[in-house]
Amino acid sequence: MFLIHFSRAWALAVNSETQSEMLTAVATVNALVAETWWQNRWHIAENTVLTAIEVVVGLIVGTVLGVLTALQLASSRVARVLVQPMLVFTQACLTLRLPGC
Repeated sequence: MFLIHFSRAWALAVNSETQSEMLTAVATVNALVAETWWQNRWHIAENTVLTAIEVVVGLIVGTVLGVLTALQLASSRVARVLVQPMLVFTQACLTLRLPGC
């Protein structure tokens, strides 16, 4: 329902010929956005908290895996010989945007 009203108000704003029509359409769009934001504030806050938790957990897991990989590479010659070429290749693909990666 919001998108229907929003698209109508946006079309009015884009197709308006006078400044007063444009200001009215912009005020309508602003009111719709503010109303939707207010009505869904708890849902938005809940999803914001969930996303923040996922980001923090992802950073922690990535850091732990990175440290464990570094320790394994530093302590084991076999791991260094087997894993280091793959790590270099994947970083080169990401950095240089090589074709086929």
